Amino acid sequence: MKLIGVTGKSGAGKTTFSNYLKENSKDIEVIHIDDLLRDIKLKYFKFLMKKDKNGEKTKVDSKLKNYIYKTKPIFFMFSKFRAKLIEPTLNRRLRELQGKRIVIIDDIFIKYHKIYKDFKQIYLVERTYVNRRKSLQQRDEITKEEIVAYDMAHFTGNYKEIKDDKRIIKIQNNSDEKSLREKAREVYLENMLSEREKMLRENKVIKLEKVRVASKKQTPKIKEAEFLR
Repeated sequence: MKLIGVTGKSGAGKTTFSNYLKENSKDIEVIHIDDLLRDIKLKYFKFLMKKDKNGEKTKVDSKLKNYIYKTKPIFFMFSKFRAKLIEPTLNRRLRELQGKRIVIIDDIFIKYHKIYKDFKQIYLVERTYVNRRKSLQQRDEITKEEIVAYDMAHFTGNYKEIKDDKRIIKIQNNSDEKSLREKAREVYLENMLSEREKMLRENKVIKLEKVRVASKKQTPKIKEAEFLR
């Protein structure tokens, strides 16, 4: 099994990009850490969460999140604790997906996970603040204060990607779904094809080239025949 990481700030398009990668093959599966975390929060930390517009407790209070993310020692302990808390559920999910050729894991704080060292590639999805804000407000109906809280760890420098990690490949999200899907397709073709798929693709390219060459050779004859008419 090949493990691929996808990361980026809130609203950057991690989930969308991961899902676009999955579209390319039945042998690809995606694990969204937010989905695993949501169940854990509801189970153990419901008392810290506030109600949404439907009256359900689904969000952590932005003031609490802001304090945790901007206070370096607390953020570091929180991140380690968060990864440790998710680890059993994540490992169980990975065991369930043993038959898959590629498993993509996306998360905002991906480097704190124990499996970070096992990623073959890590895609860092980037997007402008304005576009991220619009996306979060439309998708999650969150306030500007909540967006500031989401970004606080990056803004203060408490969370940084590992600069010298050569596995990290930047993906620019210009808020164009078609463009992002095409980038995901390019990434798949360049880095994720199986040997069988590579052979089939090479054979297809060779056949197309033969057809193109044959077509070029026939073109003058067709023109000559038309001229004789």
